[in-house]
Amino acid sequence: MKASAAKNEALVRKILKGKKLRCNAFEAVIKNERVAFDGVWTVLKPTEVSKWIAGYTWAKGQEDCMKRELTYLAGNGADDPGIARWFLLAPQTKTVTRTWVMGSKTFAVKTRSRVDDRGERFKVYTEPDHRKVAEVLAGLKDGSQMSPVVKKNVRDKTGVLLFYPVKDESDSFDSMGFAILLPNNGRPKELRYGAVDDAESIS
Repeated sequence: MKASAAKNEALVRKILKGKKLRCNAFEAVIKNERVAFDGVWTVLKPTEVSKWIAGYTWAKGQEDCMKRELTYLAGNGADDPGIARWFLLAPQTKTVTRTWVMGSKTFAVKTRSRVDDRGERFKVYTEPDHRKVAEVLAGLKDGSQMSPVVKKNVRDKTGVLLFYPVKDESDSFDSMGFAILLPNNGRPKELRYGAVDDAESIS
């Protein structure tokens, strides 16, 4: 697990290298409920997210688990997924016990237990509030009273990648977890995976 986690971390670092990482308050009223949290964010190209998914190291027997999704993202013409850019959002926890550093930014590392027999897959690490804001950014839900960063980045053809450095309490290393949400383009609205260590974890 440690070797695979290291490969995935190197992949993420390569993609994020040189990106302008910013930290802002993400706030919005969604279905009469106010959602608020801090997050580190940047914008990625569609090719960079495809490289992220294609280059990810999966568990033995799961190497092609995202093949269909990669085909979807590579579509053109009538099969174009309709994504012009990706908004990477790394929600930050209020209580920080461990951090992952990229450039000048510090990311909170979430602690989650593993659930499968081999001890590779994590329990759910995405949170409802994070998903709600991501859905607003992807144009899947309406929001009001939005903080400046949310209001500015609600655009057509924007996919959202929720990013979570995560670890088990017994780990001495960090794993790179993520989930993706696709914008509404008349095709299936969402393909969402959390990828951690060597195995997929659908959350």
